[in-house]
Amino acid sequence: MDAEKLQLIQERINSLPFGTTFDVKTLMGDDWASIQHKQSFGRQFKQALMQGKLKGLKHHELNNSPRRDIYRKS
Repeated sequence: MDAEKLQLIQERINSLPFGTTFDVKTLMGDDWASIQHKQSFGRQFKQALMQGKLKGLKHHELNNSPRRDIYRKS
């Protein structure tokens, strides 16, 4: 994931109220439709979080219907 995309995502995370839960699709809003490889993007998002490239959120849970990772603003 490039630095520009990380910055956009971080700005969106920063704008959320504390404790908000969300998935990547919800966070990306209208931009989600333009993402060609959504599953790959989701993996890159989670990897960026685990590598400390994204701040102010935590992995909250895995929802299996449909399968998606849920995050929480911290």
